[in-house]
Amino acid sequence: MIPNNVFAHYMVGLCINQTAEHWFDDISSAGASATDGFALNIGAGDDFTLDALRRAYDAASKLDNFTLFLSFDFNAAGNWTVDSISNLTNTFKGEPAQFKVDGKPMVSTFEGVPFAKNWTDVRKKVKGGIFFVPDWTSLRPGGIGKKVDYVDGQAGRQLGYDRWEQVLDVDPDMVEIITWNDFGESHYIGDIREEQVIDSAKPYVDGLTHEGFRAILPYYAAAYKAGTIGQARQATLAMGDGVAIAWYRPTPANITGCGDGGTKWGQEGNLTAKAGVADVINIIAVSRKDTPLIISMGGQTRTIDLLAGPPNFIQVPFSDFANERGNVTITMNRVTSSGPAITDECPKSSVLNFNSAAIYAKAPRTPDDTGHSNSSSGSGSGTSGSQPKSAAPAGVKTSLAVAALAAVCVVFFQL
Repeated sequence: MIPNNVFAHYMVGLCINQTAEHWFDDISSAGASATDGFALNIGAGDDFTLDALRRAYDAASKLDNFTLFLSFDFNAAGNWTVDSISNLTNTFKGEPAQFKVDGKPMVSTFEGVPFAKNWTDVRKKVKGGIFFVPDWTSLRPGGIGKKVDYVDGQAGRQLGYDRWEQVLDVDPDMVEIITWNDFGESHYIGDIREEQVIDSAKPYVDGLTHEGFRAILPYYAAAYKAGTIGQARQATLAMGDGVAIAWYRPTPANITGCGDGGTKWGQEGNLTAKAGVADVINIIAVSRKDTPLIISMGGQTRTIDLLAGPPNFIQVPFSDFANERGNVTITMNRVTSSGPAITDECPKSSVLNFNSAAIYAKAPRTPDDTGHSNSSSGSGSGTSGSQPKSAAPAGVKTSLAVAALAAVCVVFFQL
């Protein structure tokens, strides 16, 4: 039986000279956000990979219930071979933090379809075998069926709030969040590490933290593992009186004289991204009781009545604020969080920023009729986060997934 797990995709190629302390910090933050482990994306051309993996596995071994597995990137520089893959797999398969299915180390990929037939030889060179779940998204659903003899499972990638709801509906064996730290592609949920942000990405990453996305993970992870939203009411209790996250782009799409930088809408799309994005503040809120949620921008405010129980998903158009611009603030259960301003000014690069700021407000638990309370609370902004990090409680886990084949169903969830 495959345990329901939530993983986050971690780009090891950005980790040259990364310290053991940095690894432990990221792993602790992930564990505290109900994430079960990292899928370690590695490229064949990086000469620091072995040292980085050793630090990662050592750091993970210090945290209960946090596991790792290798994900071989075939789109990165260099060429993976049967020997290089089997050697790395053999090196780390016995580590305490190695994620296994039926006693076999799980191994994944990013692409690598032309290499498919070679996995039979990889299995032979890893004593005891491997549990192989590649990400061959480029094949599309029809193409993966032609490669089914080589795999134990397959994954696809999708976006957004709807996908979490689909995770709860499909109930996959595992879930993988794309990504923890791919700052260059703007889909990161980890804290911004300046040394990992490539120079060309700095203009659209600086100041736009995404820790807000992590704030909602404990609820969805608990709901996923419980099997239903209804059973996840206990997760709501554990999160205090509730949590609200909001994410939005700081620059409207129709700013005059602001280009798109060649960014396209959708995977392999042809239309400009400016034609696809919506000028809205997206909100997911989970509350233990009916309560108002207050959203403000500049001098304008909007109040939404939240219902207790399952997540409330709201989209508030920029136009609801009478064309007012300014910092975005959310308030729920007396906890307020403020993020970067939405402005009508084009960035200095003259390119529209399609990245998002993500903020959150987590309310403390007020005494209920049993007299019990929970003092945990926090908020986070797009410029600086204020929620302290802590080691993951024993038994707390996470996961993410969407696409099925063979023995395992895994959803790869891209923010």
